[in-house]
Amino acid sequence: MFGWWSDTVKEAHAGHHTKVVSLHLRYGMIMFIASEVMFFVAWFWAFFDASLFADEAIQAARVTFTGGMWPPKGIEVLDPLHLPLYNTVILLLSGTTVTWAHHALLHGDRKGLINGLTLTVILGVIFSCVQAYEYAHAPFA
Repeated sequence: MFGWWSDTVKEAHAGHHTKVVSLHLRYGMIMFIASEVMFFVAWFWAFFDASLFADEAIQAARVTFTGGMWPPKGIEVLDPLHLPLYNTVILLLSGTTVTWAHHALLHGDRKGLINGLTLTVILGVIFSCVQAYEYAHAPFA
């Protein structure tokens, strides 16, 4: 896979791609992004279906498993205003810093690019550490 992509990049820089190939590469990226969106839609759909309609009789297997309540018996929910909120702020901030780096790149500001990417990586490491701590100390782990 990596060899194929390196050839694709080399051909693109050498100008060997026709308009049709460029169009299909663009369509491929659009389809990849669409598949990722649908993956997350499915996860959120499952979560909201299980939490909002936990006691529906049509979902007999789920009602038997969860007791018809959300969260299921024996599961403690994390306080959303503590670590999850903190991590959400970190995630949004990292999106802001990578956007800053992108704009610096477009304007030829090398120092701004390096600062933005450095902050983004630092925020990503902090996010991952907080996430690991949260999972390790979750009551249902």
